[in-house]
Amino acid sequence: MAEPRRAFRRAGPEQRKDALIAATLRLMATAGPEATTVRAIAEEAEVTQGLIRHYFLSKEELINAAYERHMADLLAMVQTGAPENGSSARQRLVGFVEAVLTAPVMDAEAIAIWAGFIHMVKR
Repeated sequence: MAEPRRAFRRAGPEQRKDALIAATLRLMATAGPEATTVRAIAEEAEVTQGLIRHYFLSKEELINAAYERHMADLLAMVQTGAPENGSSARQRLVGFVEAVLTAPVMDAEAIAIWAGFIHMVKR
């Protein structure tokens, strides 16, 4: 039996790529790297597998984009929480450590995503 056809939603290329990356990160956090398949990503993003292949040449390219996004987001959060450059070196170091070890950088989802990527290092 054929699957029901998904509703078409028009979105620009950057919005589509962002949605695919976000779906990949959600799956990494909730299901882990082994369950983050192209099929699962397509289901999570509510798109076809072909659309993923349209924007990313391979699953590895999508995973790399998701990793880059996650790390850039973490870095931005750390920089937001750290004191300004006018502070002393000690104040900046304390602020950096506090920012790295508290939410939102150090929350369950961020750690799960990071752990999923670390798990993939051997590959």
